[in-house]
Amino acid sequence: MTSMQIEVVQSLWKSVLPLRDDVAHLFYRRLFEIEPELSVLFKGDMQDSVKKIILTLDLAILNLGQLEKVMPVLQEMSNRYVQCGMKVDSNVVRNTLLATLEQCLGEAFTVSLRNDWIQSYDLLLGVMKDAVTEKVTYGFTD
Repeated sequence: MTSMQIEVVQSLWKSVLPLRDDVAHLFYRRLFEIEPELSVLFKGDMQDSVKKIILTLDLAILNLGQLEKVMPVLQEMSNRYVQCGMKVDSNVVRNTLLATLEQCLGEAFTVSLRNDWIQSYDLLLGVMKDAVTEKVTYGFTD
């Protein structure tokens, strides 16, 4: 990703932050409609899971240009997914995130912004996939 693309994604994310709880709930509602079996993996208080995901996403996006700072967090998340047996189609997650951002941002979510977000998502997913130990099948499918 170019520094300009990173800047654009980070700027958009900062504009989403005040709405982050609504965005997260909308994202999960959409995801569970598409992949209902995933909802059973979120035991306990869903609000706690939402907060953790948003904090991790916030940290990852705000450090896109310095991924070494967030690699341990992404690696830990990735390995947790594997340990709990979570299998998620990465395309479904990406498309759900994009649809959620588009719904929340409307016309401000341009084709160019969408493409920048796809690159960001793919970059972060690559870091997570690389983090998984050799003997474990990764929790995301392509």
